[in-house]
Amino acid sequence: MDLEFARRWQNGLPPFDGLTVSTADYIPISVLRHALIGATELLYEQRPEASLFKLHDWHWHDEYLSEPQPYSWADLGSALLYDSALIAASPADDLVFLGVFPEQRDWYLRLYVPQVDDLPGYEYLTRHGRFDITGPSSLVHPIARDAQRNGLTLTISPASDFFAHRG
Repeated sequence: MDLEFARRWQNGLPPFDGLTVSTADYIPISVLRHALIGATELLYEQRPEASLFKLHDWHWHDEYLSEPQPYSWADLGSALLYDSALIAASPADDLVFLGVFPEQRDWYLRLYVPQVDDLPGYEYLTRHGRFDITGPSSLVHPIARDAQRNGLTLTISPASDFFAHRG
């Protein structure tokens, strides 16, 4: 998160006044990548002209607030081209997510792929990852339905509850 997202979360403002759809657990990287492709297609359809930003989201690590950097739909698409590109796009720190959002901040996509030393004893998860998307129900439910049609089990919860818990 950055300072603005932290303020919005603490005050129940968009996108944190909505829902969060998330993977129930770590999923294989190829499944994660395909689910993210479907989700980002739905996000793009809603606002193709949106300027995007990215940040390293430390919320579940130590709540450090980072600064957003410009990002683009092309950058996001490049991160989803190959499993190796998705792994490279994920920050190399324990429970630090890559966060992507539009300038309007009405939705927030986070993804995480653990590195080998992030999960001692669970090294097999380094070829796995997780994601969540926070936003209005009109956005979250179609993303969940699309993923479920493709055999992926996702959970939906109030965003305020989801972000109140760590990892």
